[in-house]
Amino acid sequence: MGFCLPRLDQALAGLLSDLSERGMLEKTLVVVTGEFGRTPFVLKQNPPGRQHWPKCFSSILAGGGIAGGNVYGKSNRKGEYPIRDRIRPEELAATVYHALDIPINDPQDASGISRSLTTGKPVLDLFG
Repeated sequence: MGFCLPRLDQALAGLLSDLSERGMLEKTLVVVTGEFGRTPFVLKQNPPGRQHWPKCFSSILAGGGIAGGNVYGKSNRKGEYPIRDRIRPEELAATVYHALDIPINDPQDASGISRSLTTGKPVLDLFG
């Protein structure tokens, strides 16, 4: 983290500042996320480390109508599991589609068969 996070912070801050200064942030959605968190404790394997942890992970959403400067949801103090305002990957996907004005229930193929993009609902509380 000592190597990667400062670089991510600098690049993300620069991107968001540039988009804002150009008047493009409101129409551009920036998403920073991973597919997993990490175990909230170091495993006693050889070599020791932290494995994938699907129960709790963080994401950053900015622009695209998302209200800035807010934290949504909360984990327990060890990051083991959500304790408030849990968002499943399905809701995260639906929120991204909503911000991009992509309907989640439109037919997706030439046959006209309706296939939802996700079973989740957008988290409207994230929008300003």
